[in-house]
Amino acid sequence: MSLTSHPEAIVHWNRIGALVEAPDHRYPEDAERSGLGPRAQLLAELALERAFEEQLSDQEAAARYAEAADLFEQAGLTARALACRARQVGPGHDRPGDLDAIRDVRARLEELAAADAPFGGRELVAVLQLQANTELRAVFESAAAAGGLDGPGPDPQALAEAEATLDLLYAEAGRQGLPHRQANARLLGARARFLLGRHQEDGAAFADADRMADEAEQLIEQAAAPWRLAHAHGHRGELALYRGDLETAEDYFQRAARTAARYGDRSAATARVHDGLGRTRLALDRPAEAAGAFTESAARYDRLGDADSAASARIMLGQALCAADRPDDGVAVLESVLLEPAFAGLDVREQAQARLTLARGLREAGEPRAAAEEYLLLADRVAGFEDRHIHTMVAAEAAATLAAAEQWAAADLARQRALDSHRTAPHPDSVFDMLLRQARHTADRHGPDHPDAGEQALARLEEAAEVARTAAREEQHFHFGCPDGTLHDTRARTLSALRRDEEALAEMELAIAAFAAQGADAYHGRAESIRVAAVLEANRLDRPDAALARLDAAIAALTTAGAPDAAEPLAELRSHLTRR
Repeated sequence: MSLTSHPEAIVHWNRIGALVEAPDHRYPEDAERSGLGPRAQLLAELALERAFEEQLSDQEAAARYAEAADLFEQAGLTARALACRARQVGPGHDRPGDLDAIRDVRARLEELAAADAPFGGRELVAVLQLQANTELRAVFESAAAAGGLDGPGPDPQALAEAEATLDLLYAEAGRQGLPHRQANARLLGARARFLLGRHQEDGAAFADADRMADEAEQLIEQAAAPWRLAHAHGHRGELALYRGDLETAEDYFQRAARTAARYGDRSAATARVHDGLGRTRLALDRPAEAAGAFTESAARYDRLGDADSAASARIMLGQALCAADRPDDGVAVLESVLLEPAFAGLDVREQAQARLTLARGLREAGEPRAAAEEYLLLADRVAGFEDRHIHTMVAAEAAATLAAAEQWAAADLARQRALDSHRTAPHPDSVFDMLLRQARHTADRHGPDHPDAGEQALARLEEAAEVARTAAREEQHFHFGCPDGTLHDTRARTLSALRRDEEALAEMELAIAAFAAQGADAYHGRAESIRVAAVLEANRLDRPDAALARLDAAIAALTTAGAPDAAEPLAELRSHLTRR
């Protein structure tokens, strides 16, 4: 069971440990003749299995590997002792691993394997995998430090060395009759190919990654170790998620979760599967289901004693709850995470993301003053980030929230701060949205009686229009759907709040036309603009017949276009106007 990493293997080892370590235990005198081996070998096996426990610190794991190595040497099993020495200096939670030392051990094991020493070949395979893991970790970390997706990609020489080690691992595992180790080689190779593929355009590396993952699954079945499919499926789910193939990612994560449940896999890999499932469902706009997956992931990390990963999962849980229209629950989760000791140990960007989600949750929960405080604190924290676009986004959201809190002087100052930042580090989506929100808040709070409300609100809208024009002219990343339609719609609502109803209706006609030009992607925006136009006609301008005619035409057009869900609110309004 240990050889093929069965999840229940540790349960049996714990039972063995309890028996061997009992005060009245007597080791069998014929143990070596019966194949059990000397007592030192059994104690070494026990120490090794305990070193694999995931909740151990790097120092604790190294101490147990050292203990196992000493006991294997006492038992005369040099190859097994050497493999433990290699693991002792291998990669851990907080260390990259000593490649030179691992390669030295590998060279000695190659000599022992050639001499047909006991366990020589098997331990050579184990150390080859350790070497490959260490080399690939260095490749991945170097690529991330060089800019990730925006960087040059993996170092070609380092990647070639790691893939050469994987080829050796695959070949040696085949000679030793260890198909599960061959599967590991292919899964690691798939991850390496995927990293390369993210920086290529022809898709060949992605195809290689898929082929290797397919072969890994076949090798696992050949090894008669179906529990290892949880790892393989989870791996494929991660790759599909990174590629944006969300349906495929969800399918693989679900397969992994079912397999892990069937075989009682309580490892960190299973916690990562549930985390991946949550992220996938969040991206699929199913936040309620995502919240369930993040809850399961956090609980599993708690049981493993991994406080940092549990905190990360709860940050995502808070985000999912806010997205599921449960901002009060999301805020409660996030506020509790911020108080956990583990939060201070998270990456500063993850901390910033948690605080950003908290600020947004407070805003959605109807607490704009508390949200504004969080935004302003966050703006100071991210001011030193190299990516100045983040500072622009936070400053813009702070400005919108301060307006919602009716802190007008602070809102105006924050708006200027956001616009200044936007000029050097553009974030058009957030700045455009901020200006629209400030226009609406100004008109809604002050109304038509305030002498400067209309001028201020319309000035914000003109600034928003300029943001959109600049984004188009300079080819900035602007993903606001239909900015023209949104701008006209917001200007119409602003004019309506100022009781300039004829102007509002004319502006809403422009919004409807802009959304119609956008096609199917803007059906819902178009329907909402039509709904507001009909309300203006029926209620403010006393033209109920025109409103009903508008609604009839829109309902027919949207239904014919295959968008009955967009037409439904219009039908409800028509029914209401008819009854009235």
